[in-house]
Amino acid sequence: MLPFAFHPGPRLLSGAGRAVELSDKLPPGSVLFVTDARVRELGLPDPCVGALQASGRPVAIFDAVEADPSRATLLAAVEAGRSAGAASVVGLGGGSPMDVAKLAAYLLGSGDELDTVWGVDQATGVRLPLALVPTTAGTGSEATPISVITCEGGVKMGVNARPLTADWAVLDAELTLGLPRQVTAATGLDA
Repeated sequence: MLPFAFHPGPRLLSGAGRAVELSDKLPPGSVLFVTDARVRELGLPDPCVGALQASGRPVAIFDAVEADPSRATLLAAVEAGRSAGAASVVGLGGGSPMDVAKLAAYLLGSGDELDTVWGVDQATGVRLPLALVPTTAGTGSEATPISVITCEGGVKMGVNARPLTADWAVLDAELTLGLPRQVTAATGLDA
């Protein structure tokens, strides 16, 4: 047999309504909750945020993530996490909020500067506990150690490193029900 290494992905919770169980999985303390304005407007984060708050955790919601998130957006999320004294991070939405959540959790936990971690296996520090909750079918971001951010001039930069793998991925089918049909169709085809 040829030698190989296997790195399993995040622990997986799957089933309708399971996102509320994150209140039992994350450590005590403040939570940085990363999403986007449309997902928040649809009320998709509400059950999970409510469960976290009911468990005594303060929740700082950062909902300024745009499609193909910018460096400025990522750094604003990190600052929101610092201001809240975040002890963990949850990303809920499509690939963009999850990518921001991954890197925010890493930068908050490690103290590294963003420009030192671009590329493969450059991020070697410790991140904050991280849970990812997709609302779309296609990105798979909840299961990968990759985050892509749009930098100056529209250049996309990526970080691919094991510390970006979430502790928990929650596949909660109820969160896909409220999405616009076009989003469901487009992300389903992407899968």
